[in-house]
Amino acid sequence: MSPSYADTVKLVEGNYSHWEFNMRMKLSRKGLLAHIIKPEFDALSDRSTVQWKTNDLKALGVIAGDVSLTYQVYIRGATTAADSWRMLEEQFNRNTLKNRLIVTKKLHNFKMASVQGDRPPDGDDW
Repeated sequence: MSPSYADTVKLVEGNYSHWEFNMRMKLSRKGLLAHIIKPEFDALSDRSTVQWKTNDLKALGVIAGDVSLTYQVYIRGATTAADSWRMLEEQFNRNTLKNRLIVTKKLHNFKMASVQGDRPPDGDDW
């Protein structure tokens, strides 16, 4: 029994890694996985052919179709499947440099607040 449309995993706030794996498998089954691979890692594909561009639009449609309506705003400007993939990765992947810096800053601020919180409320030294 093939999975129905309702069984597909839609991208929402907390399921990016699960969605990413399922989307890679879906694109692979459709023969479209190469469209999200960076060109420098895919020297075999001729990205200038009409067939490539047609399949790229198909891949873009598959990706956009499995993103919840709330988050489609992040990929509205994408013109290729690779663009949409990169945009979603930047938005949702917690391992990006920006997110690491934000988490590091929050941790630093938390440590500073903890140190300041150890002092008596009247400001006297111990």
